[in-house]
Amino acid sequence: MRRGTAATAPHRVRRRPVPIRVGAMRPTTHEYDTELLHDGDVVSLGGMVYRGRTVLSPGPEMFVPLERWAQSVADQIGGPVSWRASSDGEVVREGTMYPPDAP
Repeated sequence: MRRGTAATAPHRVRRRPVPIRVGAMRPTTHEYDTELLHDGDVVSLGGMVYRGRTVLSPGPEMFVPLERWAQSVADQIGGPVSWRASSDGEVVREGTMYPPDAP
């Protein structure tokens, strides 16, 4: 093909600017240091370490994703799993989930 033909020419797409709404698109969120623990140690399954940062939306069910996460891991390992959410070095909320067959 010759240089500059339609097959090799770069495409220019003009797009109209999209107005940005300040604060109207997303609810306020909070970011926490989170971890899952079993027998006091951070859980590690299949090379995956269960410690990191998690963004949660405020509200009455704010920590439900962490509870579900811990429940899933408790079901996998067959033992209790504690979850913890911290901010600025202070524990904000924590809990423990148990597998269904736990006493």
